[in-house]
Amino acid sequence: MNTQTKKRALLIEDEPKLEALMRKVLEDEGFAVKSAVRYDDVTKSLLEEPPHVAVVSLNLPRNSGYDVCELIRADVRLSEVQILITSDRSSPAAIAYAEEAGANAFLRKPFTPLQLARYARALLAPEEPSRPSMRWLRRTEPPPPVTCAK
Repeated sequence: MNTQTKKRALLIEDEPKLEALMRKVLEDEGFAVKSAVRYDDVTKSLLEEPPHVAVVSLNLPRNSGYDVCELIRADVRLSEVQILITSDRSSPAAIAYAEEAGANAFLRKPFTPLQLARYARALLAPEEPSRPSMRWLRRTEPPPPVTCAK
């Protein structure tokens, strides 16, 4: 599979070991992965070739993951980008603010590679009537099978 047909993921994580693990998981799921941490690099990567999924850490060196969500949601060219927030903060307020900022899903650190893979797949799975929401992804059972009416 070449990079033209692969789904693209932008990984925004400032912990190098975690970034390397997340990159491997996403690549194993078939994603072409780019990484960025500095806000200027994030902006450039988003606009050069918009990702299908942005995996965004809340705790970044200069700007927060909330800022990245708001940046993505403010640009109509990025309207199809699915945002997965990762954080060790998982209070109801943090999750609600992530949702308000435009995140599609919230994954609490520490997480397993299987959880990351599941969330990345679910965010891109066709679902009627709309894409998966944060509430749908928080369920613990496997997602329901997708059926298409003809």
